Amino acid sequence: MLLIFILLERKQIHMNRFRHANLSLPVFTLLLLISITFNSCQDFIEEDISGETTSFVIPQNNDTIAEFSSFVWDEIEGATKYHLEVVSPNFTTPNFIAYDTLVNGTDIFLTLSPNQYQLRVTGKNNGYDSETSDIITVYVDSISGSQSQIDLISPANNSFENGDFNGLFNWSSLPNVSSYEISIRQGTDFETGTIVYTQNNISTTTHTASSATFTEGNYTWAVKANFTQGGTTQNFISSFKVDTEAPVIPSLQTPNDFATVTSPVEFTWTNGADNGTIQSPVTTYIDIATDVNFNNIVQSNSTQSNSIELTINQPGTYYWSLYNVDEAGNVGDFSATREFTIN
Repeated sequence: MLLIFILLERKQIHMNRFRHANLSLPVFTLLLLISITFNSCQDFIEEDISGETTSFVIPQNNDTIAEFSSFVWDEIEGATKYHLEVVSPNFTTPNFIAYDTLVNGTDIFLTLSPNQYQLRVTGKNNGYDSETSDIITVYVDSISGSQSQIDLISPANNSFENGDFNGLFNWSSLPNVSSYEISIRQGTDFETGTIVYTQNNISTTTHTASSATFTEGNYTWAVKANFTQGGTTQNFISSFKVDTEAPVIPSLQTPNDFATVTSPVEFTWTNGADNGTIQSPVTTYIDIATDVNFNNIVQSNSTQSNSIELTINQPGTYYWSLYNVDEAGNVGDFSATREFTIN
């Protein structure tokens, strides 16, 4: 309706002009149609890119690439999108089409299984197609996956950190990278998590998020690389947990205080619930000494259960005590001390 209104308005303007020029109605009508057609076509003129072409920046012809790789090509001025075709093993006798897609920019990150592939790209706009680029052949090798995949090294995935965590992050390097970007978010989902820290233009593979505060909770972090010749990788994501609460103090069960027992001796205890929101796994350490001050420890063992059986060959009086250490590195207080005697 808006277009019809505009055309009617234009028609009325042109009628007034041509009437003043004393033109006959048939001539006036013809000129009016030419004018409307010309003015309407002007609104839809696209740049002619039919003689233009592009070429791949990365990878290059006959490159061996990883299963996760970035593909970048030169921009064609006037192109609004690009038609990317990827087949295996070649366009002459293709076994399958890996990708046949329109890309809005000049780069894309693709996942390809190990095989031989050929690629070509064509610029497009609403009126024209460019010349198709030269075909390049690439070989995807799963062994070279480290060349295009960033391994997030520390904190390790699903690891636990304690309140002393200094915000040091480390990842593997990629070739031909101009910089890296890191983003840290609180929560179990990177996409929906609360942003804690971001930094770009990182030139090394180690970075300390010194301005970030890591309270107890779940965190995800991601790193992506920017290539020297253009284009970026996807975000490579890992997670970790911060546990700031020390584990609970064990409560001794058996043997009873001052009990006389025979070897091997079964020691049992209970652990209460962790007070924190993040409850990292707990290891219990048991010390057995010949003196109440534990200056002469004869056995020191650990377990993740609530019991342990130990052999004590030498008869005599002994003392035992426990303490807990969680996977985040938090150390709990010692339990009470009990005395027992081996016949």
